[in-house]
Amino acid sequence: MASRPFDHGFEHDVFISYTHIDNAAVGPGGIRWVSQLHKDLEIRLAQLTGRSVKIWRDQTDLPRSAVLETHIRRKLEGAAVLAAVLSPSYFGSEPCGEERTQFCHFCERRSGIEIGTRMRIVKVAKTRVDYRGYPPPLDRSLEHRFYSDVDGKEFLDHPDETVRRLYNSVLHDLAEEIGDTLSELEKPAQAGPGKNPIFIAETSDDIAEERRQLIRELKSLGHNILPRQDYRFLSGQQLEDRIVQDLQTCQLSIHPVGGWYGYIPERQNRSIVELQIDLAIEDRRNGDFSRILWLAGSNAKGRPDEERLTRLIERIRKEHANRASIAVVEEPRFRLQEFVKDRLALGQAKPAEPAPKEAKQGLSVYLVCHPCDLNRSEVGAIFDHLDAQSVTCCLRDSSGTQEEFLAFHRERLLNDDGFLFFCGEASTNWVSVSAGELKKLRGAQRYCSAVYFAPPERKERERFRLLEHRIDGCTGFRPEQLDEFLRCLKGVANDACG
Repeated sequence: MASRPFDHGFEHDVFISYTHIDNAAVGPGGIRWVSQLHKDLEIRLAQLTGRSVKIWRDQTDLPRSAVLETHIRRKLEGAAVLAAVLSPSYFGSEPCGEERTQFCHFCERRSGIEIGTRMRIVKVAKTRVDYRGYPPPLDRSLEHRFYSDVDGKEFLDHPDETVRRLYNSVLHDLAEEIGDTLSELEKPAQAGPGKNPIFIAETSDDIAEERRQLIRELKSLGHNILPRQDYRFLSGQQLEDRIVQDLQTCQLSIHPVGGWYGYIPERQNRSIVELQIDLAIEDRRNGDFSRILWLAGSNAKGRPDEERLTRLIERIRKEHANRASIAVVEEPRFRLQEFVKDRLALGQAKPAEPAPKEAKQGLSVYLVCHPCDLNRSEVGAIFDHLDAQSVTCCLRDSSGTQEEFLAFHRERLLNDDGFLFFCGEASTNWVSVSAGELKKLRGAQRYCSAVYFAPPERKERERFRLLEHRIDGCTGFRPEQLDEFLRCLKGVANDACG
């Protein structure tokens, strides 16, 4: 049974605009690049959307004539999306320029060039071109680069097999963007911005694929991702204003920092990576906006920008590692998801209404523990000592589901008298996220909090100041280490009953 087509009212889903020289095979057995793209895009788009797909391009390779011009014009008018295959020959082609102009004209007469947050022109960058030569509206949308940012060679015939595999990765993103645009065209009145907009900062070329993978993962969870424009086309104050505008629409920003410092935009004295971090840090939304500074790469030795990158990373670790609204993460991408979920939960959390003052049946402490530390002997010793002091100690169940844990976690943060954060193998960033969530939920309510640092020792712990008490347990657990915390806990209970 054939899949149903998109119901957007256009004859074709995609019109591919290209020069025929870009489809010429180079050497024996060479690839006809545009033909390959046409075939692959049609398959991938159908796979991702579950719809039948119509993609049209001129395959005549004949000189333009009045009859051919009229035929192409009708196809342009009947296209939902224009895919422009960018190359030096494309920008030197008068017919390609006319196709772009005519398509924009048709768009203005029907639906517009922008649908929701998306452009109906998508950029397929086959070959590297100086971006300063991009005419409007090509300077207003993101592009999908099918060439290596390092050496400029195209993915399909790159000598490195690892680089060649990136073709399918970028093809997926291209098909996904077109599919989303077609869906919004189908029912524009119902098209929404998605949940929890997330800003994923532009980064250096060495971790561009990691950034693309992160975007895919978050989009699969229903999040709208910003920015939707290439910042390369902006400079000076215009660039800063646009970044701030994008950040202000988001609840969370993620800043991947790789092994390169990143390009320096025109009329700026810092890289795009550092600029976005600084503007995000300057946001004054007091806990309603969270940032994750993701140190995702290793410093590339011998690069001209090595010193500036080193200074940036040192500044991130020194100034931002222990701030409640900022998480500095030095984990692989699959671990980053945990921090993203915590930060989104933190942004959604609202301070609880003060509970009526009434007698409680004893004191309760939530022993907040990362899964990697749950089975440590110190955790068991702390639990037993609190129990011996007639304090109810609550600890997560490692066998439960994630949904069950989140419900338990929120319930404990709202209702317990004290909070003891255990930090052994877990990072201080994880403690910072949880402490920030506690502060957000409890607002001005009084409670007692402490962090217990167990082995291994880490230098960044010396700067940790987010909680009332810090307990150094790196030499082993001793019951007297909890005396000050317990005195504080009893003081909170007396205040509540007073």
